[in-house]
Amino acid sequence: MRLQKAADVQEALTFIEGAYKKVFTKNPFSYFFVDKLYEKQFQSDLHFARVFGLFSGVALFLACLGILGITLFEANTRLKEISIRKVLGASVTGIITLLSKKHVRVIVISLLVATPIAFYASSQCCWDIPCASI
Repeated sequence: MRLQKAADVQEALTFIEGAYKKVFTKNPFSYFFVDKLYEKQFQSDLHFARVFGLFSGVALFLACLGILGITLFEANTRLKEISIRKVLGASVTGIITLLSKKHVRVIVISLLVATPIAFYASSQCCWDIPCASI
């Protein structure tokens, strides 16, 4: 039932309970407020978003650690080459560019492939809900 904004809630509930008990004598009277129900559902959605964001952050951190580990391993195996380049006058920026060029290229390609796919997937309606209500 929908109450008017100026209506006294307790008085209306008493009236509704009396009318309900006249019609349904054996059934207990129970009620809830829709705004409280929506708030409860929204809180669970917010909790899910926080947990999902936390795990996404952890996954991103682990991926960055993996890339850092691969780069350090490659730098360690190419230590003599780096030393010779440094002695011959190479800059730190040039050495870092030499070491990370391959990894940055792979990251940029994966970003170019994943961005349109993620955009398309996020723009599609899911769970049979019309797009206008999302």
